[in-house]
Amino acid sequence: MNDSYNLGAWLGRRQGFHALSGQALSSDACCLRHIRDNRLYLAKTANWPDFCDQYVGIERSKIDRLIQYLDEFGGRYFDLSQLVRISPQTYRALLPHLTAEGLEHNGEIIPIDFDSVPRLNAAIKAICPRKPSRPRVIRFNSFQNQMAQLRDCADRFSSLPRLTPGERQQLADVLTLFHRL
Repeated sequence: MNDSYNLGAWLGRRQGFHALSGQALSSDACCLRHIRDNRLYLAKTANWPDFCDQYVGIERSKIDRLIQYLDEFGGRYFDLSQLVRISPQTYRALLPHLTAEGLEHNGEIIPIDFDSVPRLNAAIKAICPRKPSRPRVIRFNSFQNQMAQLRDCADRFSSLPRLTPGERQQLADVLTLFHRL
């Protein structure tokens, strides 16, 4: 057995497992929606969150999210997301390009199946390019600017009606922080 055959076999198995996983996830979401909507969980527990935790082993919020995706997108979302690992936001952006036959890109329909994963990835990257993240800029105000803001704050405090003892203590605690500088 040569290395390329092993890699190809592994890739094929991986894609197959992911596709089956997508179908299973879609089926699970459909069944769980039925259980939730028809309150069938009451046969086991008093409420939906307990059923999710005790009998499904997944938090209610995650199950509700899966059901929401099923309601919004249908089972096809799970099939595609397991093949190419896309987020719901990306899937929403792809919706105008999805047909019954597959993903339309550059006049070509790419089937949503194992063999098309590299082409699907390339098309998705072209349709939904990632925005480069901007570096976070931390701006430090000048000392004079900070002082002006503190004076403004002091003016606003002086215009307040009488402070309660609790408010006075809170203000004293904050002022103590400034005294430590």
